[in-house]
Amino acid sequence: MGKLTFKAAAVTDAGIVRKVNEDAYICRIIDAGEHYAGIFAVADGVGGLQKGEVASLTAVSNVNQWWETLFREHYHDKTFLQQSLENVFQLTNDDLLQFGNKHNIKLATTMSALFLYKNRYRIVHTGDSRIYVCKGGIFAKCRQLTHDHTCPVQKEANGRIIYKQVLTDCLGSKKTFLKTITEDKIEKKDLFLICSDGIYKTLNLNTIQLFVRKYHKNPERLCRALVEQVKKNGETDNISVIAVKIDEQKGNERV
Repeated sequence: MGKLTFKAAAVTDAGIVRKVNEDAYICRIIDAGEHYAGIFAVADGVGGLQKGEVASLTAVSNVNQWWETLFREHYHDKTFLQQSLENVFQLTNDDLLQFGNKHNIKLATTMSALFLYKNRYRIVHTGDSRIYVCKGGIFAKCRQLTHDHTCPVQKEANGRIIYKQVLTDCLGSKKTFLKTITEDKIEKKDLFLICSDGIYKTLNLNTIQLFVRKYHKNPERLCRALVEQVKKNGETDNISVIAVKIDEQKGNERV
């Protein structure tokens, strides 16, 4: 098997109602010698709190700092990189708590991060943004790799019972938080999607699969098509999605 390469695209949009986009993302790829490496993350500032855009930007900025410093300095040490990426989540949580205490506000964000290196993926995740893997190209089957840190609640409004999912864990809301970690191998033609909840609240998994099957060769068109469809569906939240396609480098080919 040749060297696995990555092709990625990302789109973020404030949506059809909100003036401020409280989502943020990072999408970075580098040739690290024998392998390509990539870090991809989506953070979604928690609605109902203040400064969601500050919270999400803090999260992805910390991931970017990890990429620019620790990854470049320790690219040969996979174990160190995995642990230090987890530490970014704790650092972000501490930063947001400190910022909130200083300004007497509450702010928080979700974050789902995908690290690709040495033919494997590692996910670190807290909140209800999601990461999917899609296998099969034109016959793609998509599977959710993250677990939403939410719980169902019911409320009565105008005589009707309304069911909704409430976020239980995120970064910045409390000193301790739940994070989940997933790791496995990557394969040629895998396609990963990282998205905020603005994508999947009006698009079920079967519909997402149809878009992946249609645009599996073109991550940018896939991202734009998903965002356009969500806006047509009337989604009022911010919308962010990253698509990462895995391929195989042959001969002197470069991405």
